[in-house]
Amino acid sequence: MKSKEKFVKKKHLYRDEIKKLLIIYCISFIVISILSVYVFLGLYTNRVVRNQNNEANDFGRNFLEEEFKLYNKDIITLEQEQAVQDFLMKGEQEAKVYELLYDCINSRQVKSIFYLVDTEGKTVLTNNYVASPYNSYEIFVSGIFKQLKSNPDKIIYRNSKVQIDITKRTIYSIGKAMVIDGEIMGYLVFDLLEADLQKIIHNSDVSIFILTDQYNNVIITTNSQILDNIGKINIDKKEKNALWFRGKEYYYRQSELLDGQMYVYTLSEIETVRNLMSISTIFLICMLTGLSILIMKLAGYASKKKTKSIEDLIGSITAAQHGDLKSYVTIQSDDEFEVIGDHFNKMLVEVNALMTKNDELNNRNRVSQIKQLESQFNPHFIFNTLETLKYLLLVDEKKASEMIVNFANILRYSIDYEKNTISLIEDIKYLNSYLMIQKCRYNKRLTYDIHIDEEAKQCIVPKLIMQPIIENCINHSYKGKDTLHIDLNIKVVEDMLMMEIVDDGDGMSEEALDDLRRRLDDEQLVSNSIGLNNVNRRLKLLYGLDFGLMIKSELGIGTIVIIKMPKKVW
Repeated sequence: MKSKEKFVKKKHLYRDEIKKLLIIYCISFIVISILSVYVFLGLYTNRVVRNQNNEANDFGRNFLEEEFKLYNKDIITLEQEQAVQDFLMKGEQEAKVYELLYDCINSRQVKSIFYLVDTEGKTVLTNNYVASPYNSYEIFVSGIFKQLKSNPDKIIYRNSKVQIDITKRTIYSIGKAMVIDGEIMGYLVFDLLEADLQKIIHNSDVSIFILTDQYNNVIITTNSQILDNIGKINIDKKEKNALWFRGKEYYYRQSELLDGQMYVYTLSEIETVRNLMSISTIFLICMLTGLSILIMKLAGYASKKKTKSIEDLIGSITAAQHGDLKSYVTIQSDDEFEVIGDHFNKMLVEVNALMTKNDELNNRNRVSQIKQLESQFNPHFIFNTLETLKYLLLVDEKKASEMIVNFANILRYSIDYEKNTISLIEDIKYLNSYLMIQKCRYNKRLTYDIHIDEEAKQCIVPKLIMQPIIENCINHSYKGKDTLHIDLNIKVVEDMLMMEIVDDGDGMSEEALDDLRRRLDDEQLVSNSIGLNNVNRRLKLLYGLDFGLMIKSELGIGTIVIIKMPKKVW
């Protein structure tokens, strides 16, 4: 009874030691992590970067929208001025019209060059002291004047960059046809000066300020490096509230003005936030280092009391590793290690019984490997499909909708792990979805035919067993040819299901074909793709070494791949 009390007491003390160590480590780690996250997210990101960016975006948008609205108001007012009408119709009151136009641009913070153009394309009034850029028939019948003629009742906005002289440049045009009694009598265009817009946007408290038109063409920016070679925004990638440019991350905000005619982008670099994160990380590392030293000292102190039991246990484990399954351990320490020793001895007793279950474990590994092979999916196909879908959404929404349905069916089918095998007809259905997606991508360059014997329609097959072969045909058969035709013939021959995929692509040389056959026969070959080797391994794992792929090919003629498997029906 006394011995039992001693055991309970020591066991309780050891458990308290472990518990104390876990409490010290966990609580310290949690407190430090919470404080670090709070400092980073709460004090800087939300309160500094976003607020500054949002304020700069709001200011830029409101200022620009107000300026453009004032220009719109002035254009409407000038159109209705009697002096302007008299000048356009009779050539009278030129001085008065000059005065009105100068009053208009002088009242704006963003100044401009004005052009009053007659119906023949001749600039009759302007404050540009060099040659008018619009005194050209080619220009007059295109660009903003073409839009003004087509929309005489509308104010037109257009991205238009003109170098006036070595120090002066205009970058955006606002104009309207001057309509008098229902007839176009001339055109008024204001070309905004780049320097005045630069003054406004350079005062914004952000890293990069960008103004674009509705087609994403950059009108003006504080950083010209963000432009691509056609004057659009060039960024690495974009997510919600964040984008990447030249390897740096920016918080950004986008807002529209003039009902979507233009967009304002403000970008704030998060470098300062990263610096704060680095400081917090260093602080966290120092704290964790100190905590680790403390834990190691406490663990060392505890291990000294248990050294004898651990050494005995490790000795027995080492002997068992070298094949001595009779290396029982004797520990009488009246603590947890005695319990561990007893369990270790029981484990040795059970080892021989567990070894008899190797066959079952091998079968489980075999099934697991097949599952892994079935679950692979080619990321290049997904990428190419999304690229094609992006194009179709612009040119043919109906085809895009059909393609989305087919793509969703394939993805849903490929990740359905409840079925290892499926009816041939069902598998062909999803193979058709795959081929229709590829047809959308290659159009007339890809054709195919599918022939299935009646007897074969009752068969069941491994899921997606033909799709990798078809994908291999498409990916490797366009190097020397512009078109590709694929024939899929499925039939039953002497209780064998034979699936023959024939293409008229580039084919292979004898050396390449021999190398491919050698790799198919190599059971140790590891591949991350779902190509021919994958299909061959699945068939051999499922049905045995007598089944798999047979390949014939001739360079310049095409390739034949035959899938051989036993006939199985529901």
